[in-house]
Amino acid sequence: MSEDFRCLLDEIKDYKNIAIISHQTPDADAFSSSVALREIIRKFHSTLPNGKNSKQRIDVFLDCEEIPSSLKIFIPQNANSFKFLNPTPKKHYDLAISLDCSNVERMGKYTELFQKADKTVNIDHHAANTRFAMRNYVLKTSSTCEALYFLFLHKEKFEVSKYILSLLYSGIITDTNNLKINADALSTEKAMAYIRQNLGMSLMSRLRANFFENNSQAKEELISMAYSKKHRKYLLDDKVCLITLDKNAFLKAEAEMEDAEGIVDEALYRKGVLISVIILEKNKNELYVKLRGKPGIDVSKIAQEFGGGGHERQAAFQFKGSPSQLEKLLIPKAVDFTKNLNETSIDDYRELFH
Repeated sequence: MSEDFRCLLDEIKDYKNIAIISHQTPDADAFSSSVALREIIRKFHSTLPNGKNSKQRIDVFLDCEEIPSSLKIFIPQNANSFKFLNPTPKKHYDLAISLDCSNVERMGKYTELFQKADKTVNIDHHAANTRFAMRNYVLKTSSTCEALYFLFLHKEKFEVSKYILSLLYSGIITDTNNLKINADALSTEKAMAYIRQNLGMSLMSRLRANFFENNSQAKEELISMAYSKKHRKYLLDDKVCLITLDKNAFLKAEAEMEDAEGIVDEALYRKGVLISVIILEKNKNELYVKLRGKPGIDVSKIAQEFGGGGHERQAAFQFKGSPSQLEKLLIPKAVDFTKNLNETSIDDYRELFH
């Protein structure tokens, strides 16, 4: 652990008001890392042990209409204990910590709250992170939850609750599509080994089922639409798959944004497809775009063209405008990008015999 980060840990207990902020339309990694970090600070880095009687105020802010239903398992029935989530903010905070945001604008309506804080910290895992805070900790990990493990828990001797570990596990498995993408690094193996040892296989299986084996009728309807010719097209000799689910599709399916999870990943399974893209319009002219690429294809470069970012094989960005407007801009970028790809087939295994 860097000396600079150790200094931050020593300082955290002296901050009376802390704001933890993640990105708009939060996914599991954003939500889980935010709540987990609050628990970690309260239990291990507050003025008093376990946060008991501590006068520290630690608020969590997520710019969204509603928390995705798959994440509500982490909210106790006694919601009074969750009053720290999106409260009326103070006029200013001593410390603001950004999580899972590659740039300051990703915090949406809480951007100004972050910028007004006396001290700012940025913890993230996206390669395109702009280092916008006073202190920046951008780790080459699968997810922000994995980054929190290495920053706050790795090599520490204290006992971590199953609640914290469950949050970290959920962020890791969802950001890697159940450990299928960007999950082959040694760091991910180490984090998962620690979680497996301390969380237990039974609880891990139930958490995994909550995210990957729990399709609603609305999600099934949305998946069906995503397979139709109206919403799916193949470009450049089927190398690029483009799926568009506009506002009408969400209304017809009575679906939420989280119901679209996994669709863009599935599109990449078709033989010959190198890049899959999904355009999601939950609200009119507010688009969320996800990109996936086969091994060796850095789709984050496309996302960066639109102010987004991500990893080599998975990236995302947001766009103001209609799906048709975005397609006119996006398709030429994807076509040019695909033409410049290495011609070596990903199905070429000749090196096995060298």
